[in-house]
Amino acid sequence: MDKTFQKILKEFVDLGHTCLSYASEPKARFHRLGKLVAARVAVELGLPEGSYDIRSNKGGIAVCGEVTLHAENLYIQFSQSACGSGMDILYRFCKDRKDYTGGRNNYLTYETLAEFDKAVQSFKAV
Repeated sequence: MDKTFQKILKEFVDLGHTCLSYASEPKARFHRLGKLVAARVAVELGLPEGSYDIRSNKGGIAVCGEVTLHAENLYIQFSQSACGSGMDILYRFCKDRKDYTGGRNNYLTYETLAEFDKAVQSFKAV
């Protein structure tokens, strides 16, 4: 992993532990960096260009919103869960890019995402 991406990943993980509600600039950085991290996940998974979407939904002022990587058979969403730490990165199998409910929900923490290769292996295993 190159040093530039390591820096992006570290900042994104740190932002994942920062309350982004009512904080417009950190929230904007979270979404900007989240799209870069999602794109890198797509590359590491070997997803062909055009076979996935990366979306950012900032939501309202009181929430973090989410950044989503939606491929033909994988749905990954980075956010801050209201259910508590440990449920911030959702990933699951899906049938196609129109499948928004997919298979069983799985979760990773931002700490696991910091171990990027391990996180990518978890995404591959779904």
